[in-house]
Amino acid sequence: MKTLSQIDLFECYKSWSSLTGSFKCFFRPTNFVTLKHYPDFELCALQGDSYSDSLFQTICKSIETKVMTKTLLLLDVSGKRAINTAYRLRSKKSIIPVLVFNGVLHEYGLVGDKEYISQLLSYGEQFGKLQHDIVNGYAFVLDCDRYDDYNDDQLRTYFNNQYELCDEDLPSVELLTLMGIEEVLFFHEKFMEDIAGYTDYLKDNGISIESISV
Repeated sequence: MKTLSQIDLFECYKSWSSLTGSFKCFFRPTNFVTLKHYPDFELCALQGDSYSDSLFQTICKSIETKVMTKTLLLLDVSGKRAINTAYRLRSKKSIIPVLVFNGVLHEYGLVGDKEYISQLLSYGEQFGKLQHDIVNGYAFVLDCDRYDDYNDDQLRTYFNNQYELCDEDLPSVELLTLMGIEEVLFFHEKFMEDIAGYTDYLKDNGISIESISV
């Protein structure tokens, strides 16, 4: 297995963020930038995940009858599953993931462990091997572990790299309308408070939302 120091982080970032088009400004480079200061380690091997398998199948079934030029996917599940599913969406369905991972990665961080980092980098390298540049749609991919309820001992012991979504992290109604998006399919593992305002904002401005608990 490769080590972190053997990965070209900029090339990995470019592989993940390629083909994001008008949504590139929402793709967050924070993970890749902060890994420059992360202690070296051997990347974990990629492993199958039955939850991710089930999640991907649920998404595929949900979009069977959808016109993806008019439909945006919004995925809010735990980080490793989000990365795994993002890779499958692009490699198997040509649905381009927009990663909104804004955590500062740290050896003792509450958010983003070595397995998370390994998946992010290993799948990023595999993207570089994909030969096609077809875009069938887009998926905004979030990590529902971005914040949680931690006790005082945990907050004293670990580096607090939790984060919340802000207004600039997700596309406006005006941009979605300009791109012909009429509907959002929202897949969520748990409903996070910081995204509630955004989903209400879309509904109030004529964007249809289908919420799917996974």
